[in-house]
Amino acid sequence: PITEVGMVKNVTVDADASVHVEVYLTTSACPKKTEISDRVTRSAQDVPGTGAVKVTLDVMNDEQRTELRKLLRGDSREPVIPFAL
Repeated sequence: PITEVGMVKNVTVDADASVHVEVYLTTSACPKKTEISDRVTRSAQDVPGTGAVKVTLDVMNDEQRTELRKLLRGDSREPVIPFAL
């Protein structure tokens, strides 16, 4: 889930139950940005009592991408390809 890998920047719920979710993408050219936005919107709308939902996309900086890579792959800088010598 994007909540476990630091991709949710912020969530705000207003008095009228409208929700604003800010999501980090790894790159501005992310091929999944529409899918991510749509899925976040649907997930928020599935919460009972939720009003209008707005999703804003932002882009991770280099440090955030490095931390995400470490979280997903461990501390290695490059993926290990065991059959490449």
